Amino acid sequence: MTRFVLLEPVYESHYNPIAHLESVLKTIITCFLNPSQRARIGPMPGTPDHVLGEDCPELVYVRRAIFAHDGPAFFKAVTDINTILRDIKYPWPPDTLGNPLKQVVSSWTKTGIPDAVLFQVLDETRQRSVGHSAAQLSEAKPWSDKVYGELLPPLVHDLGSGIGNVVVQASLQAGCRAYGIELDATRARIAKEMVTNLRTRCLLWGLKIGDIELEEGDMLQSARVTELIPLADVVLINNEIFSSQLNENLRLKLVHLKEGAIVISLECFRASCFSKRNAWLVLLRGGLSLIHFQPSDTSRIFDVECILYPSDSVSWTNSRGGYFIHYTNRTALRRSRPRGSRVGR
Repeated sequence: MTRFVLLEPVYESHYNPIAHLESVLKTIITCFLNPSQRARIGPMPGTPDHVLGEDCPELVYVRRAIFAHDGPAFFKAVTDINTILRDIKYPWPPDTLGNPLKQVVSSWTKTGIPDAVLFQVLDETRQRSVGHSAAQLSEAKPWSDKVYGELLPPLVHDLGSGIGNVVVQASLQAGCRAYGIELDATRARIAKEMVTNLRTRCLLWGLKIGDIELEEGDMLQSARVTELIPLADVVLINNEIFSSQLNENLRLKLVHLKEGAIVISLECFRASCFSKRNAWLVLLRGGLSLIHFQPSDTSRIFDVECILYPSDSVSWTNSRGGYFIHYTNRTALRRSRPRGSRVGR
Protein backbone atom coordinates (compact mmCIF):
# COMPACT_ATOMS: atom_id res chain seq x y z
CA MET A 1 0.00 0.00 0.00
CA THR A 2 1.22 3.51 -0.82
CA ARG A 3 0.44 6.49 1.41
CA PHE A 4 0.45 10.03 0.00
CA VAL A 5 1.25 13.08 2.13
CA LEU A 6 -1.06 15.68 0.62
CA LEU A 7 1.23 18.68 0.53
CA GLU A 8 1.42 21.26 -2.24
CA PRO A 9 4.94 21.79 -3.67
CA VAL A 10 6.57 25.21 -3.35
CA TYR A 11 7.86 25.05 -6.93
CA GLU A 12 5.99 23.67 -9.91
CA SER A 13 8.93 21.41 -10.83
CA HIS A 14 8.97 19.73 -7.39
CA TYR A 15 7.25 16.46 -6.52
CA ASN A 16 3.48 16.89 -6.31
CA PRO A 17 1.85 14.07 -4.28
CA ILE A 18 -1.70 15.05 -5.27
CA ALA A 19 -0.83 14.96 -8.97
CA HIS A 20 0.97 11.66 -8.37
CA LEU A 21 -2.10 10.17 -6.68
CA GLU A 22 -4.28 11.25 -9.59
CA SER A 23 -1.77 9.73 -12.03
CA VAL A 24 -1.76 6.41 -10.13
CA LEU A 25 -5.56 6.24 -10.13
CA LYS A 26 -5.70 7.07 -13.84
CA THR A 27 -3.17 4.33 -14.67
CA ILE A 28 -5.08 1.75 -12.62
CA ILE A 29 -8.45 2.68 -14.13
CA THR A 30 -7.32 2.84 -17.76
CA CYS A 31 -4.91 -0.13 -17.77
CA PHE A 32 -6.15 -2.59 -15.14
CA LEU A 33 -9.96 -2.35 -15.26
CA ASN A 34 -12.31 -3.68 -17.91
CA PRO A 35 -15.28 -1.57 -19.14
CA SER A 36 -17.75 -3.02 -16.64
CA GLN A 37 -15.37 -2.39 -13.74
CA ARG A 38 -14.72 1.16 -14.92
CA ALA A 39 -18.46 1.74 -15.10
CA ARG A 40 -18.67 1.11 -11.33
CA ILE A 41 -16.58 4.24 -10.78
CA GLY A 42 -18.37 6.18 -13.51
CA PRO A 43 -18.25 9.87 -14.44
CA MET A 44 -20.49 12.56 -13.00
CA PRO A 45 -23.01 13.81 -15.60
CA GLY A 46 -22.92 17.49 -16.52
CA THR A 47 -19.39 18.19 -15.35
CA PRO A 48 -17.61 20.96 -17.32
CA ASP A 49 -15.06 19.68 -19.85
CA HIS A 50 -12.16 21.63 -18.32
CA VAL A 51 -12.71 19.74 -15.04
CA LEU A 52 -13.76 16.38 -16.43
CA GLY A 53 -11.11 15.91 -19.09
CA GLU A 54 -11.52 13.36 -21.85
CA ASP A 55 -8.69 10.93 -21.07
CA CYS A 56 -10.10 9.38 -17.88
CA PRO A 57 -13.63 10.58 -17.05
CA GLU A 58 -13.89 8.14 -14.12
CA LEU A 59 -11.72 10.53 -12.10
CA VAL A 60 -14.20 13.39 -12.33
CA TYR A 61 -14.98 13.43 -8.58
CA VAL A 62 -11.28 13.59 -7.72
CA ARG A 63 -10.52 16.25 -10.33
CA ARG A 64 -13.49 18.36 -9.34
CA ALA A 65 -12.39 18.33 -5.69
CA ILE A 66 -8.82 19.26 -6.66
CA PHE A 67 -10.07 22.06 -8.91
CA ALA A 68 -12.27 23.43 -6.09
CA HIS A 69 -9.61 22.92 -3.37
CA ASP A 70 -12.25 20.96 -1.48
CA GLY A 71 -10.39 18.70 0.98
CA PRO A 72 -13.37 16.74 2.37
CA ALA A 73 -14.73 16.10 -1.14
CA PHE A 74 -11.29 14.95 -2.27
CA PHE A 75 -10.97 12.44 0.59
CA LYS A 76 -14.49 11.13 -0.05
CA ALA A 77 -13.81 10.68 -3.78
CA VAL A 78 -10.55 8.82 -3.18
CA THR A 79 -12.12 6.68 -0.43
CA ASP A 80 -15.01 5.73 -2.72
CA ILE A 81 -12.63 4.71 -5.52
CA ASN A 82 -10.47 2.72 -3.08
CA THR A 83 -13.56 0.86 -1.86
CA ILE A 84 -14.52 -0.10 -5.41
CA LEU A 85 -10.96 -1.17 -6.26
CA ARG A 86 -10.80 -3.26 -3.07
CA ASP A 87 -14.06 -4.99 -4.00
CA ILE A 88 -12.68 -5.75 -7.47
CA LYS A 89 -9.39 -7.05 -6.10
CA TYR A 90 -10.95 -9.12 -3.29
CA PRO A 91 -14.39 -10.25 -4.53
CA TRP A 92 -16.86 -11.94 -2.21
CA PRO A 93 -17.35 -14.79 -2.23
CA PRO A 94 -13.67 -15.32 -3.05
CA ASP A 95 -13.02 -15.82 -6.76
CA THR A 96 -11.49 -19.22 -7.44
CA LEU A 97 -9.47 -17.67 -10.26
CA GLY A 98 -7.62 -15.38 -7.86
CA ASN A 99 -6.87 -11.66 -8.03
CA PRO A 100 -8.41 -10.33 -11.29
CA LEU A 101 -5.98 -7.40 -11.38
CA LYS A 102 -3.01 -9.79 -11.45
CA GLN A 103 -4.68 -11.65 -14.30
CA VAL A 104 -4.58 -8.42 -16.28
CA VAL A 105 -0.81 -8.25 -15.83
CA SER A 106 -0.49 -11.84 -17.05
CA SER A 107 -2.38 -10.91 -20.22
CA TRP A 108 0.39 -8.47 -21.17
CA THR A 109 2.84 -11.29 -21.89
CA LYS A 110 2.45 -11.01 -25.67
CA THR A 111 1.75 -7.29 -26.01
CA GLY A 112 4.21 -5.98 -23.43
CA ILE A 113 3.62 -3.58 -20.55
CA PRO A 114 1.38 -0.66 -21.59
CA ASP A 115 3.33 2.58 -21.94
CA ALA A 116 1.21 4.25 -19.26
CA VAL A 117 2.17 1.59 -16.69
CA LEU A 118 5.82 1.56 -17.80
CA PHE A 119 6.24 5.32 -17.48
CA GLN A 120 4.27 5.40 -14.22
CA VAL A 121 6.58 2.85 -12.58
CA LEU A 122 9.72 4.51 -13.96
CA ASP A 123 8.58 7.94 -12.78
CA GLU A 124 7.79 6.64 -9.28
CA THR A 125 11.17 4.92 -9.14
CA ARG A 126 13.00 8.06 -10.24
CA GLN A 127 11.11 10.33 -7.81
CA ARG A 128 12.08 8.12 -4.89
CA SER A 129 15.71 7.77 -5.95
CA VAL A 130 16.81 11.05 -7.51
CA GLY A 131 14.84 13.84 -5.86
CA HIS A 132 16.99 14.16 -2.74
CA SER A 133 20.23 14.04 -4.77
CA ALA A 134 19.28 16.30 -7.69
CA ALA A 135 21.70 19.05 -6.65
CA GLN A 136 24.65 16.63 -6.60
CA LEU A 137 23.92 15.46 -10.13
CA SER A 138 24.42 18.99 -11.45
CA GLU A 139 27.98 19.12 -10.09
CA ALA A 140 29.45 17.09 -12.97
CA LYS A 141 32.05 18.94 -15.04
CA PRO A 142 30.44 19.95 -18.34
CA TRP A 143 31.97 19.14 -21.73
CA SER A 144 34.18 16.40 -20.35
CA ASP A 145 34.33 12.59 -20.39
CA LYS A 146 32.65 12.70 -16.96
CA VAL A 147 29.68 14.83 -18.00
CA TYR A 148 26.21 13.77 -16.84
CA GLY A 149 23.13 13.41 -19.04
CA GLU A 150 20.25 10.96 -19.32
CA LEU A 151 18.27 9.46 -22.17
CA LEU A 152 14.61 9.90 -21.32
CA PRO A 153 12.26 6.87 -21.28
CA PRO A 154 10.65 7.14 -24.73
CA LEU A 155 14.06 6.86 -26.42
CA VAL A 156 15.61 3.85 -25.13
CA HIS A 157 24.93 -3.59 -21.35
CA ASP A 158 24.86 0.38 -20.58
CA LEU A 159 28.41 1.75 -20.50
CA GLY A 160 28.35 4.98 -18.51
CA SER A 161 24.95 4.14 -17.02
CA GLY A 162 24.53 7.32 -14.94
CA ILE A 163 21.70 6.90 -12.43
CA GLY A 164 20.54 3.71 -14.12
CA ASN A 165 17.57 5.00 -16.14
CA VAL A 166 18.16 2.79 -19.16
CA VAL A 167 19.20 -0.25 -17.13
CA VAL A 168 15.99 -0.30 -15.09
CA GLN A 169 13.82 0.47 -18.13
CA ALA A 170 15.36 -2.34 -20.17
CA SER A 171 14.88 -4.79 -17.31
CA LEU A 172 11.25 -3.72 -16.79
CA GLN A 173 10.18 -3.29 -20.41
CA ALA A 174 11.99 -6.24 -22.01
CA GLY A 175 12.47 -8.52 -19.01
CA CYS A 176 16.09 -8.91 -20.08
CA ARG A 177 19.24 -9.27 -18.02
CA ALA A 178 20.71 -5.77 -17.70
CA TYR A 179 24.16 -4.54 -16.68
CA GLY A 180 25.36 -0.98 -16.12
CA ILE A 181 28.64 0.58 -15.07
CA GLU A 182 29.15 4.16 -13.86
CA LEU A 183 32.37 5.92 -12.86
CA ASP A 184 30.89 8.65 -10.64
CA ALA A 185 30.26 7.51 -7.06
CA THR A 186 27.15 9.67 -6.53
CA ARG A 187 25.46 8.48 -9.71
CA ALA A 188 26.41 4.87 -8.99
CA ARG A 189 24.84 5.14 -5.52
CA ILE A 190 21.64 6.63 -6.94
CA ALA A 191 21.52 3.87 -9.56
CA LYS A 192 21.56 1.24 -6.81
CA GLU A 193 18.73 3.10 -5.05
CA MET A 194 16.86 3.09 -8.37
CA VAL A 195 17.09 -0.69 -8.58
CA THR A 196 15.96 -1.14 -4.97
CA ASN A 197 13.01 1.21 -5.49
CA LEU A 198 12.14 -0.39 -8.83
CA ARG A 199 11.84 -3.80 -7.20
CA THR A 200 9.53 -2.30 -4.55
CA ARG A 201 7.39 -0.52 -7.15
CA CYS A 202 7.13 -3.68 -9.25
CA LEU A 203 5.86 -5.64 -6.25
CA LEU A 204 3.17 -3.00 -5.71
CA TRP A 205 2.16 -3.04 -9.38
CA GLY A 206 2.36 -6.82 -9.73
CA LEU A 207 5.16 -6.69 -12.31
CA LYS A 208 8.25 -8.82 -12.87
CA ILE A 209 11.67 -7.57 -13.94
CA GLY A 210 14.83 -9.14 -15.30
CA ASP A 211 18.11 -9.51 -13.44
CA ILE A 212 19.97 -6.22 -12.92
CA GLU A 213 23.68 -5.90 -12.21
CA LEU A 214 25.34 -2.55 -11.45
CA GLU A 215 28.99 -1.70 -11.02
CA GLU A 216 30.81 1.43 -9.89
CA GLY A 217 34.01 1.69 -11.88
CA ASP A 218 35.84 2.57 -15.08
CA MET A 219 34.33 0.88 -18.14
CA LEU A 220 37.77 0.69 -19.76
CA GLN A 221 39.34 -1.05 -16.77
CA SER A 222 36.46 -3.26 -15.61
CA ALA A 223 37.07 -6.98 -15.87
CA ARG A 224 33.30 -7.48 -15.80
CA VAL A 225 32.82 -5.31 -18.89
CA THR A 226 35.50 -7.32 -20.70
CA GLU A 227 33.70 -10.52 -19.68
CA LEU A 228 30.23 -9.36 -20.75
CA ILE A 229 31.01 -7.61 -24.06
CA PRO A 230 31.21 -10.89 -26.05
CA LEU A 231 27.88 -12.00 -24.51
CA ALA A 232 25.92 -8.78 -24.98
CA ASP A 233 23.01 -8.50 -27.41
CA VAL A 234 22.69 -4.71 -27.10
CA VAL A 235 25.22 -2.16 -25.81
CA LEU A 236 24.22 1.45 -25.12
CA ILE A 237 26.82 4.21 -24.84
CA ASN A 238 25.85 7.85 -24.28
CA ASN A 239 29.06 9.25 -25.78
CA GLU A 240 27.64 12.59 -26.90
CA ILE A 241 30.76 14.55 -25.91
CA PHE A 242 33.34 11.87 -25.11
CA SER A 243 36.86 12.69 -26.25
CA SER A 244 38.09 11.10 -29.47
CA GLN A 245 40.59 9.06 -27.46
CA LEU A 246 37.92 7.64 -25.15
CA ASN A 247 35.70 6.78 -28.11
CA GLU A 248 38.63 5.03 -29.80
CA ASN A 249 39.38 3.03 -26.64
CA LEU A 250 35.73 2.00 -26.45
CA ARG A 251 35.73 0.99 -30.12
CA LEU A 252 38.65 -1.34 -29.46
CA LYS A 253 36.58 -3.05 -26.77
CA LEU A 254 33.57 -3.36 -29.05
CA VAL A 255 35.45 -5.41 -31.67
CA HIS A 256 34.88 -8.40 -29.37
CA LEU A 257 31.09 -8.25 -29.79
CA LYS A 258 29.40 -11.33 -31.18
CA GLU A 259 27.97 -11.34 -34.69
CA GLY A 260 24.60 -9.60 -34.80
CA ALA A 261 25.10 -7.64 -31.58
CA ILE A 262 23.89 -4.03 -31.65
CA VAL A 263 25.59 -0.89 -30.32
CA ILE A 264 23.49 2.25 -29.82
CA SER A 265 25.41 5.48 -29.33
CA LEU A 266 25.16 9.23 -29.85
CA GLU A 267 28.45 9.36 -31.75
CA CYS A 268 29.46 6.96 -34.49
CA PHE A 269 32.14 4.30 -33.87
CA ARG A 270 32.86 3.87 -37.59
CA ALA A 271 35.80 5.95 -38.80
CA SER A 272 34.19 6.14 -42.26
CA CYS A 273 30.99 7.76 -40.94
CA PHE A 274 30.73 11.44 -41.75
CA SER A 275 30.13 13.78 -38.83
CA LYS A 276 26.89 13.62 -36.88
CA ARG A 277 26.23 17.27 -37.65
CA ASN A 278 26.26 16.49 -41.38
CA ALA A 279 24.10 13.42 -40.79
CA TRP A 280 21.52 15.55 -38.98
CA LEU A 281 21.53 18.10 -41.82
CA VAL A 282 20.83 15.39 -44.38
CA LEU A 283 18.04 13.99 -42.22
CA LEU A 284 16.45 17.38 -41.64
CA ARG A 285 16.73 18.76 -45.18
CA GLY A 286 15.67 15.59 -46.92
CA GLY A 287 12.86 14.76 -44.55
CA LEU A 288 14.35 11.32 -44.05
CA SER A 289 14.30 9.32 -40.85
CA LEU A 290 17.10 6.93 -41.77
CA ILE A 291 20.55 6.96 -43.32
CA HIS A 292 22.48 3.77 -44.04
CA PHE A 293 26.28 3.72 -44.17
CA GLN A 294 27.71 0.99 -46.37
CA PRO A 295 30.87 -0.65 -45.01
CA SER A 296 33.87 0.73 -46.86
CA ASP A 297 36.63 0.57 -44.28
CA THR A 298 37.93 -2.96 -43.84
CA SER A 299 39.13 -2.17 -40.32
CA ARG A 300 35.51 -1.75 -39.17
CA ILE A 301 32.98 -4.44 -38.25
CA PHE A 302 29.79 -2.34 -38.16
CA ASP A 303 26.99 -1.48 -40.54
CA VAL A 304 25.66 1.82 -39.22
CA GLU A 305 22.34 3.66 -39.37
CA CYS A 306 21.78 7.24 -38.22
CA ILE A 307 18.28 7.88 -36.89
CA LEU A 308 16.70 11.18 -35.96
CA TYR A 309 15.18 11.39 -32.48
CA PRO A 310 12.43 13.93 -31.66
CA SER A 311 12.65 16.90 -29.32
CA ASP A 312 12.53 16.33 -25.53
CA SER A 313 14.24 12.93 -25.79
CA VAL A 314 17.36 13.75 -23.76
CA SER A 315 17.97 15.63 -20.53
CA TRP A 316 20.52 18.17 -21.79
CA THR A 317 18.52 19.77 -24.62
CA ASN A 318 14.97 20.15 -25.85
CA SER A 319 16.12 19.99 -29.47
CA ARG A 320 15.94 16.96 -31.69
CA GLY A 321 19.08 15.21 -32.81
CA GLY A 322 20.49 11.94 -34.07
CA TYR A 323 21.82 8.67 -32.75
CA PHE A 324 23.61 5.73 -34.34
CA ILE A 325 22.72 2.05 -34.43
CA HIS A 326 25.71 -0.19 -35.18
CA TYR A 327 25.06 -3.75 -36.39
CA THR A 328 27.96 -6.12 -35.90
CA ASN A 329 28.52 -7.63 -39.33
CA ARG A 330 31.91 -9.05 -40.27
CA THR A 331 30.80 -10.40 -43.67
CA ALA A 332 32.26 -7.58 -45.76
CA LEU A 333 35.39 -7.56 -43.62
CA ARG A 334 35.95 -11.27 -44.22
CA ARG A 335 35.52 -10.87 -47.97
CA SER A 336 38.08 -8.07 -48.12
CA ARG A 337 40.79 -9.94 -46.19
CA PRO A 338 43.47 -12.01 -47.93
CA ARG A 339 42.82 -15.77 -47.85
CA GLY A 340 44.29 -17.35 -44.74
CA SER A 341 44.15 -14.22 -42.57
CA ARG A 342 42.17 -14.30 -39.30
CA VAL A 343 39.32 -11.92 -38.49
CA GLY A 344 38.77 -10.27 -35.13
CA ARG A 345 42.38 -10.17 -33.94
